[in-house]
Amino acid sequence: MPGPFLARQKRLLIIETTTGGTKTCWPLNMTRYAKTWLLVIVIVAASTACTFHTSKQDPEKAAAVAEEFAKAALVDRDMDKAYTLLDPEVQSNAPKRKFVEILAEMNSHGSPTKVTATEFEPIAGEEGLNIYLTGENGGETFYFRVPMRGSDRKGYKPIGILRGQYAPSELKQRLHGKAG
Repeated sequence: MPGPFLARQKRLLIIETTTGGTKTCWPLNMTRYAKTWLLVIVIVAASTACTFHTSKQDPEKAAAVAEEFAKAALVDRDMDKAYTLLDPEVQSNAPKRKFVEILAEMNSHGSPTKVTATEFEPIAGEEGLNIYLTGENGGETFYFRVPMRGSDRKGYKPIGILRGQYAPSELKQRLHGKAG
C-alpha cells in the first residue's frame, strides 16, 4: 500500500492517502471541528438551494385573472380579449385562429353563463398556480382548470384552459370566501 502523498495546491497543504483504492484529501490545517461545520454548511446550502427558488404566490390575485380570462373566453365569447390575456409565450406558440377553434370546440357541448374561481393548487416545479373554476348555466354545472404562470410580484397570465371535473388533490386549497 503506497504511503501518503503530499502536494501544495493554491498554498494549502493537502495530504492524499490511498486506502483500498479510494483517495481521501483533506486540508491539513482544518480541524475535525471545522470539517464538520463545513460539511453542515454544504448540506444546508444544497438543500435550501432547491427550496428558495420558489416565489411568493397570491392565489386571490391569480384567481381574479383566471376568472376574467374564463369570463371573456367562455361567457362573453370575446376571443380578442381572451387571447390578449394569455401569456405572451403561449401567444407566440399558438395562433389566435387555433385558440378560437379550441374554445369553439370546448363550448360546443354547452357553456356557462357565469364562472367562479373556487380552488387553487401550486404547480410543482413551476412559478404559478392552477386555478379551478366552476361554471353555471341554469341547472348545469361546468368545471374548468386554468393554469396560471407568474407570481405575486410579476403578476399572472393564463397559459390555457381545460374543461372537466378533476380528481381530488391534497395540494388543492379553497380560495378565501369561495365555496368549493
